[in-house]
Amino acid sequence: MMRVKNLFGADIRFQAKYGFYFLYGVLTVVYIAVLLALPRSLREKAAAVFIFSDPAAMGRKHIALSASGTYSIRSVDLGIVETVPV
Repeated sequence: MMRVKNLFGADIRFQAKYGFYFLYGVLTVVYIAVLLALPRSLREKAAAVFIFSDPAAMGRKHIALSASGTYSIRSVDLGIVETVPV
């Protein structure tokens, strides 16, 4: 149990050291500002776009598809990553 606790603490320190929390704080403020500037009729759709375009959410999607064995991840020009059927 102590190993997990130490690992968790080290992960939090790593994320803080490299600005993960600051970046997500800034992104959250930007997302909220954009949502509040939009008309009410567009807010729900815009929120869905923000959620599904979030880098962490996209990473989880690619990992899940790759781990399922049905898709493989490959790099394309300009650093774009796409999933392709295996």
